[in-house]
Amino acid sequence: MRRRQIYDPTVGRTYERIDERLASFPATQALFFVATAPADVDAHVNLSPKGIAGTFAIIDSLTVAYLDLTGSGVETIAHVRENGRITFMFCAFDGPPRVLRLYGRGAVVLPSDAQFEGLHLGLGVWRRRRWWWRERRRRRRR
Repeated sequence: MRRRQIYDPTVGRTYERIDERLASFPATQALFFVATAPADVDAHVNLSPKGIAGTFAIIDSLTVAYLDLTGSGVETIAHVRENGRITFMFCAFDGPPRVLRLYGRGAVVLPSDAQFEGLHLGLGVWRRRRWWWRERRRRRRR
């Protein structure tokens, strides 16, 4: 009996850069996933759903940024600091099936870091959040 081929390697494509067509897809998705893993091969992969509007931005054809709003911990940050590996995945939940994965090397950039100012421009929620925290601190001090 001949086995049926389930995976067709001609379907998946690899791109060197994020072009305009690819960049338009993440902008329309309400949910995306971030995956990281520690260097230890016996440790587990961390896969987290993300979905707050304005927390992901394409900076240029080779650079993306996202705001990591911690929930159950800071595994993503710990893994990226350890080895830099990170993958983003966007899936179409309506319309034709489509998946976009962005594989790359990441870096943790904190609000106190010099390069943060340039990265957060595409992250509208951060601008509002920073203002909210600033206002909240002022109110507490009074």
